[in-house]
Amino acid sequence: MANVWSLKKREGLIKDFIKICILIFIIMCTISIVNFPNGGLNIVKDVDLPKVVPDECLRVGYHTKKGDSEVDYIVCLKEKELITDFIKEKGIWEPEYVKGIVNAISLYPKAAYLDIGSNVGPHVCLAAKLTASVYAVDPSKENLAMLSTSLLLEGTSSHAVFINNIVSDENTELFAFQQDPVNTGGTNFLKKEALKGRMNFANESSMGSLRSVTFQQILDFIPEENIILKIDVEGSECKVLNEFLHKEKKQKFIPFILMEWRSVQRNWEGLCHDLRSFIQGFQKAGYSPFTVGFLSSVKQISESDLKNHIDVLWIHKNAKTSLDIVSKKY
Repeated sequence: MANVWSLKKREGLIKDFIKICILIFIIMCTISIVNFPNGGLNIVKDVDLPKVVPDECLRVGYHTKKGDSEVDYIVCLKEKELITDFIKEKGIWEPEYVKGIVNAISLYPKAAYLDIGSNVGPHVCLAAKLTASVYAVDPSKENLAMLSTSLLLEGTSSHAVFINNIVSDENTELFAFQQDPVNTGGTNFLKKEALKGRMNFANESSMGSLRSVTFQQILDFIPEENIILKIDVEGSECKVLNEFLHKEKKQKFIPFILMEWRSVQRNWEGLCHDLRSFIQGFQKAGYSPFTVGFLSSVKQISESDLKNHIDVLWIHKNAKTSLDIVSKKY
């Protein structure tokens, strides 16, 4: 009888222990959800953004290929910025990107448009006029506030989600390093030890340090299955995209990736230390490089000629296109 009682007592203790473990697990999960909502992504609303006074808000646009219609959108600009001076002089920022984005969205009207490194968001403003699902990722709340002002004036703010994060290949603390004081779009984010002995203009700005998130975390947050991607993170594209490209099974389909290639090529601070592997990742994932612009006029780029291009449009072999692109073997 004593043995039976001892056995029941032991079973009771085990059940109590299991209940305590489950309770602790629930508490830890709750704490994680409260402290790291959306998997660590810092999703910000208009009310969370600082008040900004634009230097000027301009309506920019361009005529489509046939010249019979125009895409126009409002862009609010900051003072003493490279992008501001360019738009004031030329009337538009990166026209070839604009053409590519318009064409890509026309082929995938229900796809999400994801802009990593949006700056003040001229391309986001364009995309928000064309599709209802736009995601702007930028480490600067001031940039996102300027973008928010543009969208409010245009009446398209409900189409956009703002993500105030740096994107890298891990979750870690990174610090702003701005080489050019009049070009915040050229800001890199490095680990603290890499900043020693440097003149750091960006550390005096509102950005300071931020915790990075991964590309996969952003993909997990976006509900749409098809995503049109524009990325400009000053050479960190390798860190951001490499895992996705080499992954065998992908949960999202990205038919087009528009990116600045010049910064990737220069491998500044070792941000892209294995360019060959990065290019192989694109090839393995089914992408080929083309010049940026209207898909009806883009030209395929050979691997050996990539180094001569500032920007590259990577097109997936299964992407819809407005022309019959014949993939060439390298």
